[in-house]
Amino acid sequence: MSAAPFVQVGNVRITSITDGWFPPYGAQELFPMSSHEAWLEQHHWLDPDGNVSLRSGCFLIDDGDTLMLADTGFGTHDLGGWGHGRLLTALEELGVRPEQIDMVLTTHFHNDHIGGHTVPSGGAGSAVAAFPNARYPVRQLEWDYWMADAQRGEPTV
Repeated sequence: MSAAPFVQVGNVRITSITDGWFPPYGAQELFPMSSHEAWLEQHHWLDPDGNVSLRSGCFLIDDGDTLMLADTGFGTHDLGGWGHGRLLTALEELGVRPEQIDMVLTTHFHNDHIGGHTVPSGGAGSAVAAFPNARYPVRQLEWDYWMADAQRGEPTV
């Protein structure tokens, strides 16, 4: 694997992968309970305009037996010019092919966490699993929440 940021915990290697970036947000807009003074102490997180730039992050987890991916970012979905869709390229740069992923772990069902679960295939609206050999376990509580009638079709970013 390449020199992507990682941590090693025992025999488990966790590599940080960026799928893309959110547009910059004003620090106090993003964190409304914070104060201007508090951000002065955290200026290293801000761009010259006082904005915070956030990335859509995923994690590749390798314990030597199982190759797991935690979250899949935005994927290739068009979100109006936001920088996204880098996950498969980042994996390729690490020498990992999609069919090598054994499991895709989903922290929750917001678009910036599940957008890369599928890739376009064929006609408009058609898609297939991005990681064809992976299991996609989901917590029952998360599934039930998003499958409730009131939530179907609602944007979740």
